[in-house]
Amino acid sequence: MNEIKLIVTDLDGTYLQSYHELNRENIKAVAAAQAAGIMVCPVTARNFDCARYAITESNFDAYCVTNNGAAIIDRRTEEHVFYNFLQPEAVRAIVSAAAEANAEIDIFTNQYVATYGPTQLKNMDERLKPWLEKPEHLRRHEHRYQDLEALISENCNIAENITLHGHEREEMPGWLYRRIIEQGEFYLTSSHHMCIDIMAYGSTKIEGVQRLAAILGIDRKNIMAFGDNSNDIGMIRWAGVGVAMGNARDFVKAAADIVAAPNTEAGFAQEVYKLIESQSK
Repeated sequence: MNEIKLIVTDLDGTYLQSYHELNRENIKAVAAAQAAGIMVCPVTARNFDCARYAITESNFDAYCVTNNGAAIIDRRTEEHVFYNFLQPEAVRAIVSAAAEANAEIDIFTNQYVATYGPTQLKNMDERLKPWLEKPEHLRRHEHRYQDLEALISENCNIAENITLHGHEREEMPGWLYRRIIEQGEFYLTSSHHMCIDIMAYGSTKIEGVQRLAAILGIDRKNIMAFGDNSNDIGMIRWAGVGVAMGNARDFVKAAADIVAAPNTEAGFAQEVYKLIESQSK
């Protein structure tokens, strides 16, 4: 195996114990990798705002690939190193169609999530309570709109990702997908069950990692990538060493060189420690 100089890792289902819970062994493994001269950077479907807690507590290296590759953020300044916004007219058409379909709408910018109140889950406030338990400067920031035009006009120029769920997490109608693709070329994926994530064309995790590698001057053969979901397959295949988590679906495991233990068993940390040991010989 070639020397690994950079580890990139998905967060949910891979690095994190659960959506709101960090695995302390993984945090130790990040520090151990850095002490061994290996950089560690997150590559996540979350925007920076929703990933800030995990990024800060883990003390990852400077750059973070967020919103499925639509942005690269310098965590020290929280400013863009790269961004690929959706076109404003596409945002307007997609969000309008989603509202017509009574879909739950989240527009992810770098620093907050813009949501549409009339179609949100009835229990959304309850689901957001865990964010309030975090330190104030590490909480998710939500801008909730009751007016559709205000939601669109105030966010259409800075949208990195639009995530849609069917009403009360039911299946979305087929005509909505057609209306989306009629607006142009996009990257559509699903970061979790019963949702679609819509990014500008050229915004994928693999392209985010490729841009990050170019910024850092690191060859693909010197990169190890961790993931668990379909949106991680590209970077798992592209990296010198691809690692799928034990909790990943079989088609994700099939794309990997290594299958780690599940995220709930600190599979990330186990493989990082093996890597450090192998490179110290």
